[in-house]
Amino acid sequence: FTNWTLFIRDDGSKDKTIEVIQRYSKIDDRIRLVENPSKFHGAYYNFFNLIEYVKNNYQFDYYFFCDQDDIWKEHKLEIQLLRFSKDDMPEMVYSDMSTIDASNNLIDISINKIMGIELPNINNLYFIQAYIWGCTAGFNHALLEMVPSVDIDKDYLYIEKLAHDSYFAKFALEYGKVLFCPEQLVLYRRHGHNVTTSHHFKLSPLNVFRKAILGFNELALTHARVYNQT
Repeated sequence: FTNWTLFIRDDGSKDKTIEVIQRYSKIDDRIRLVENPSKFHGAYYNFFNLIEYVKNNYQFDYYFFCDQDDIWKEHKLEIQLLRFSKDDMPEMVYSDMSTIDASNNLIDISINKIMGIELPNINNLYFIQAYIWGCTAGFNHALLEMVPSVDIDKDYLYIEKLAHDSYFAKFALEYGKVLFCPEQLVLYRRHGHNVTTSHHFKLSPLNVFRKAILGFNELALTHARVYNQT
């Protein structure tokens, strides 16, 4: 699949990242660099800002989130595009994935086998933060148009904890469809800097209890705000 445009939003890199991206963008004009001159930094701020930039300046049939350090399987786009129903309903498609370490060594072949991310009742995803990873997710233009814009200046206090993938998934569940691809289409790299809060897939019972209790108020507040918008 070759008909794509890649938007990369740099979040204040101090190394030669921008030079590398600029070099690739000169070779392939499908690659676009968007820098972040604002005072807001961090993965979620960066994604929401990039989403607004694309929404305000371009229009495509489908959109896909992508993390900088993960690897897409060769036919990821083709497989997921075939999963969309091609109607006007807001839709999100996500897939299973494998995990790798910093040296690309396989850790787990299937997150679905470990965590069961293909839930029997898809509506359960509404109140679950960690079952749709953005790096596996794509959505159609109808969903992009439906999801309210996020005001970074006004909402910065809770955007820090509001994952862009979870935010879009909630609107898809409320007003459209969320579809699952059982294929492992992404190699998700596990390391000490992952933003996904649940990249430690195997927790002890005590840690699960502690995480659930200590994070409940914060999680409830975030869900309440998103539910109010939907």
